[in-house]
Amino acid sequence: MDKILIFGASGFIGLNLVKKLSSFNNFIITGTYLNNKPRVELPNVTFLKINLTKYLEMKNKIQEADFIIHLAADRDPFLEGKSGINQINKNQLITENISKLAKKIKCKKMIYISSAYIYSGTRDKRFKENSFLDPKESLGKSKLLCEKILKNYSSKNYFKCISFRLFTVYGNGASDKQFVEIAIKKIKSKLNSINFGNGSIKRDMIYIDDVTNGIYLSILNFKKINKIYLPINLGYGRSLKIESIVNMICKGLKIKKKISYNENNSRIGDNDHLCNISLLENIFKWKPETTFRSGLLKMMNERLKIGNKI
Repeated sequence: MDKILIFGASGFIGLNLVKKLSSFNNFIITGTYLNNKPRVELPNVTFLKINLTKYLEMKNKIQEADFIIHLAADRDPFLEGKSGINQINKNQLITENISKLAKKIKCKKMIYISSAYIYSGTRDKRFKENSFLDPKESLGKSKLLCEKILKNYSSKNYFKCISFRLFTVYGNGASDKQFVEIAIKKIKSKLNSINFGNGSIKRDMIYIDDVTNGIYLSILNFKKINKIYLPINLGYGRSLKIESIVNMICKGLKIKKKISYNENNSRIGDNDHLCNISLLENIFKWKPETTFRSGLLKMMNERLKIGNKI
């Protein structure tokens, strides 16, 4: 049985991945968390409280793993000033510590969850793994630095690494800072009119189940990777305007409101997101199965089942 170590297991993606992998009998899973231990009881799953900015704490609590999945990060986009600098430093430190630990315990396989914001400085209409990278905001900058750290460790043959550049993930349990959750909250509010900023900005929306399935397939087929370090886009491969996303949510909720947009409201690095997913499709025979419309319907049905109206 493969021993899988998941850093950042209490977050939206991490917890869904833990649940996905625990449904198979060939994995023993250890997940880390910082503040709130996940309130789930799952077969073959153990949770450890670890501050990942402290290497000695990590080294003392973890002695072995066959596979490391690194999801831990400060993920907020568009931070500015001191907050942005702190984000870059923190994400860089966590990735350096995880890389040192992998080297120490001789774990040869790693998956890193990077971000679409790594492309925030590219002029390409559709992002490819070999697109020019010059991110303009702090999250993208931090992810690029983390990728460089992992690539450096990989070049020294300490481990082989896949960096999944993840696009906009949505689904039940997502952070309230994620756009779909923000939109639902605004639309359900008592306000008669609401504003969503620049409605023409596009996002490549990927449903959580498609994300965890892509990571699962990469674990099973890791041997197919013939490079020591490989970035791979993980998105839907199509994009939607913010305005279209809001309209679909309104229709799903059966709520009519006066909605306005400020097309001049743009932030540094906030460009359209659209990724090329051919590399992931070709290597792992993966493709997204959930359109945004059907993913939104799944969210609504799940929330109704647990008595929490969307």
